[in-house]
Amino acid sequence: MYKSATPAIDRIKEIMDMEIEKTGDEKLNFKNGAIVFEDVDFSYGEKQILKKFNAKFGKGLNYIVGDNGTGKSTIMQLICGILTPSKGKITIDEQDVSKIQQKSLFNYISIVFSNSYLFKGSIYENIIVGNLKAEKSDVEGVCKLVELDTFIKNNEDGYDYDVGEAGQFLSSGERQKIALARALIKKSPFLLLDEATKSIDEDTRKIMNKTIEKIQNKKTIIIITHNLKEINSNSHIINLT
Repeated sequence: MYKSATPAIDRIKEIMDMEIEKTGDEKLNFKNGAIVFEDVDFSYGEKQILKKFNAKFGKGLNYIVGDNGTGKSTIMQLICGILTPSKGKITIDEQDVSKIQQKSLFNYISIVFSNSYLFKGSIYENIIVGNLKAEKSDVEGVCKLVELDTFIKNNEDGYDYDVGEAGQFLSSGERQKIALARALIKKSPFLLLDEATKSIDEDTRKIMNKTIEKIQNKKTIIIITHNLKEINSNSHIINLT
């Protein structure tokens, strides 16, 4: 047992010994939700992903489309300050992202991934973790907004329904509805969706897109998608090649 555990122990030690990456010391001063990329370069090793990339994301629906490897998810990570550009500048409401405290940045951003993780626990617990100060009425409100309320009413445990480890007792559509509800209960002005409707059924996809359209005037929403049929024609679209 010791021999089999040694590689894992060594890896944990490597992580614990890593220096914490320096982040900025400013708090985000939210104004109107404008995100601007100015001549941004970014590379993974020798592979350049973005070169002199310029874009502006504002309140409403913003779509990023393109083939795999063109930098769609990289843009999301750059916005969150997880990655740092090698050249150029990224600003949120005219503040340089590199100078903003990561904790402050995360307070203003909600993210939904293509395969969102749920922990073993109830539906209620998996949603309210997005905002521990939220009231039960807030949880009920977001469940109704994402049309999860019907599923909750139709099972005897209601909000106490145990989703199982990684949401194993739910369909992929129900898991994504919970993930979206968790993002919305945070009430953050920026909502990032990275292929959030990729692996769900058509009915759930329509419900999630309808929900996003309902809130489009309240947030800066950036959506990565391969499904061109989902794109709202009145939105801002960036096509990466």
